[in-house]
Amino acid sequence: MKNAVTTPLVKFLKWLPWWQIARLSSLAVLACLITWPFFEIRAFDSSVIFFNGKKAVLAWDPPESGTVDHYLVEVTTTRVLDGPSNTITTVAQYATKENQYEIPTSDGNIYSFRVKAVGPNGAESPFSDETLTVICDCKNPEVDVLPINGGQKVRSRTLHLTGSFFDTNISSIEINGKSVKIDLSSGKWSADIPLAEGRNQIRLVAKDFAGNTYRRTFDVWQEPVVVTSEPEGADLYIMGSPAYPGIYITRTPIKIYQVIDPALKVPVCLKKENHAVANSMLSFPEGQDRIVLPVANQVMPAGYEIHRIAETDLEGMDDMVYPFPVDYDQDGKPEILVNTTGGTVFLVEQVADLASGTWKASPLQIQTEQSFHGNPFLIDFNNDIRYELALFNPSDDSLHILEDRAGTWGDGRDIKLAVPEGEGHAKDFGFLDWNRDHKKDLFLDDPDTGKIFVLLNTGQDNAPLFGQDVKKFSLTGRKAGAPANVFDWNDDGRPDFVGETDSGSLAVWIREDKGPSFLAPEFSRIILPIKAVDLGADILYPSIVDWNRDGIPDLVVGTDTGELFLLIGT
Repeated sequence: MKNAVTTPLVKFLKWLPWWQIARLSSLAVLACLITWPFFEIRAFDSSVIFFNGKKAVLAWDPPESGTVDHYLVEVTTTRVLDGPSNTITTVAQYATKENQYEIPTSDGNIYSFRVKAVGPNGAESPFSDETLTVICDCKNPEVDVLPINGGQKVRSRTLHLTGSFFDTNISSIEINGKSVKIDLSSGKWSADIPLAEGRNQIRLVAKDFAGNTYRRTFDVWQEPVVVTSEPEGADLYIMGSPAYPGIYITRTPIKIYQVIDPALKVPVCLKKENHAVANSMLSFPEGQDRIVLPVANQVMPAGYEIHRIAETDLEGMDDMVYPFPVDYDQDGKPEILVNTTGGTVFLVEQVADLASGTWKASPLQIQTEQSFHGNPFLIDFNNDIRYELALFNPSDDSLHILEDRAGTWGDGRDIKLAVPEGEGHAKDFGFLDWNRDHKKDLFLDDPDTGKIFVLLNTGQDNAPLFGQDVKKFSLTGRKAGAPANVFDWNDDGRPDFVGETDSGSLAVWIREDKGPSFLAPEFSRIILPIKAVDLGADILYPSIVDWNRDGIPDLVVGTDTGELFLLIGT
C-alpha cells in the first residue's frame, strides 16, 4: 500500500474553532480533542501538547490514495511516581477501523502516539516519523504567596512578593495583569508591585500549559508613617540642639514610606513662628501610623526661678563657666555640657527634681592635649547622623571637630579660623543659619571689642567651608568683655543674640532686618528680668533652653565666679 498516512492535515472542530492543535511536520500530525470538560489545549512546542481532560480523541486524515483496512495506534504511557526520575513506562498498540481513536487519560501521565496504516493484504506503512506527546494535567496550579495573607498593612510604596508554585507545567503567573518572574528550576517566583496609598487589591492568576487556572485576590493597605506637629506647618530638623536646630528635613507633616526599627530614636527640632522651639526625641512605636509632636505657643518670661547647680566636681572654679544645654544621652531630657577655663568639659545631669538640687557632673573623655576656650558645641557637622563635639582654641584660631569613639572624643579634624586682620581676636563661637539657606554658618565673638563675625558657609551643609564670606557687626549696648550667644528667640528663622548689657542685665538682641541678603543686620533689644548681680557675678554667659518644655524660654547661665545656674522662666 502506498501513501498511507503520508500527508495528514490538522482537523478542527468547526463548532469550537479555538481548539487549534499544533501542526506537526509533513509526515504526521495528530490532533488531540478533548470531549469533556471543554478547556483550551495549549501547545508547548511542535510535538508536545498539554491538556486537562479525562479522555483524548486522536484524529487524522486518511491517505489520498490506496486502500486502508485499519490503523495501528501505538501509545506509550509514562507514569510519574514520586519524581521526574522515578517513572513507569508501558507501550501498547490499538487497532481501529476509523481514522480516529479515543484514549482514556489520567492526570499526571504522559502519552506519546504514533500511527501507521495497514492494508487488506497486511502491508503496512511505516509509523509516522514524528511522535505526538500529550501530557495530561487536570489540576489547577498551586501557588503560595509570601509574606501576605491578605489585609496586611505595609509602609513601602512597592510591595515585594515572593512565593512558590507546585506545578511542573506552569506557564505563567500574573499579578494585576502583569507577568512576574518565574524560576522553573527552583519553583519560585517574585514580583514588585507598585502601591497607592490606601487600599490596594492584588489579583494573582496562575496558569499551566493545559489551561488550568489558579486565582487569588487579596487586599493590601499601603499606610505610611505620618510625622506631624501640633499645630502643623512647623519646620522639622534632625540631629539638632537648643542652640542649633540641625539638618533641615521638611515642613510637617511628613510621610515616611518604610518600616523603621521601633528601637530607633532621632533627635528632632521643630520651629514655627510665634511658637517655642521644640526639641524632643522621635521614635517609631510598632504599629503606630501617626506621630504628633507638640509645639507650644511661645510665652515670654515675666521672671525666673533661680536654681544654683551645686556639684562637688564643679566647686572651686573661680573663672568663666560656659554651658551648652543638649540632650546628650538622647533620653528625652536635657543635660548640660560645661567647659571651664581649665580646659575640662563636664557633662552635668539633673539627678532628681529641681527642688532637691541634686546634680551629677562627669568629665568627658577627650583625647587631646590642647586647651579650649568658650562653650562646647555638639553638632552633626558632616550630616552623617552622628554628633561631633566642636571646641574652639583661640590660641591658634582653630576649631576642633572631635568624633565619638566609643565614649572617647578624638580623632577629628581641625579647621583654621581667623577674623579679618586688625579686627580683634575671637574667643567664643557658635553655629547658626545666618541667611536661611539650610546650611550651617559659623559666628565668632570677640567680647573685648564687642565685634561679632559671621562666616558664611560657601560649601555644602555636609562639607562646610568657612572664611570666604565674612559679615561683621556689633550689638549696641552690650557689656564689654561679656560673651554673646545665639538663639532664634522669636522663631522667625533669623538668628538672634543673647548676652549681657552694659547695665548688667541679660538681654536679647532681635534681628529686625527683612532683606533677602541679610548683609546689614538691624537689631531691637529686649531686656530680660535677670541681672548679673542677682547671681553674684559681674559677667554672665547665657544659653537658652526650654528645660521643662512649657513654652517659656529658660536659661542656663555660667558666671565669671565659676558658678552655674538654671533659671526657669515663669
